[in-house]
Amino acid sequence: MKRAEKTELTRQKILQAAVCEFGRHGYAGGTVNRICESGICKGLVYHNFKDKDEIYLTCLQECCDSLAAYMKEQNCGTNVLRYMDVRWRWRKKNPDKAHILFEALLTPPQNLQDRIKDSMRGFEEMNLDIYKKFVRSLPLREGISEETALAYFCWMQEMFNAFFSNPEVGGLELDEKIAAHERHIQQFFNLMLYGIAREKGGNE
Repeated sequence: MKRAEKTELTRQKILQAAVCEFGRHGYAGGTVNRICESGICKGLVYHNFKDKDEIYLTCLQECCDSLAAYMKEQNCGTNVLRYMDVRWRWRKKNPDKAHILFEALLTPPQNLQDRIKDSMRGFEEMNLDIYKKFVRSLPLREGISEETALAYFCWMQEMFNAFFSNPEVGGLELDEKIAAHERHIQQFFNLMLYGIAREKGGNE
């Protein structure tokens, strides 16, 4: 086996153990020592990664890539509600990866916030692309442009995520927040698109 192949195998073994570690204990609770308990020498960990932060951010990138690949495989097209359903199924299949991704999305470690944004750029671009396709498939109201509709989507999503990012939300633990976030997001999009009130007829 060539050195490059051996190095890549070692790196993947470290990341596999790290996904389990951060997926179960979060960034704050995760430790390099427990990652090494999977049979990896600490020297090899630090040979491949600068520190815990770099390991965590690389795991996050792996999680985003995993979700993107699953979305592409499922071919959600322009259906945002199907996209949310597929994302829920990915979360059930990959609980550790989902925990890392949603921790970064809803309760990111303060010291890594800017670097997390960089790591999640591909994930955000994927969301934006799906929203664009969905908006283009809609019969928009008169005076509402695609640009306005897309901006509205993005604003509302930020507010929705911010609500679940609040540490005071019902005293929920992260896993409970993730479940509530995914449980309510389809209804959120439905209400955002179609409103809560029936429009009155012209004679009423």
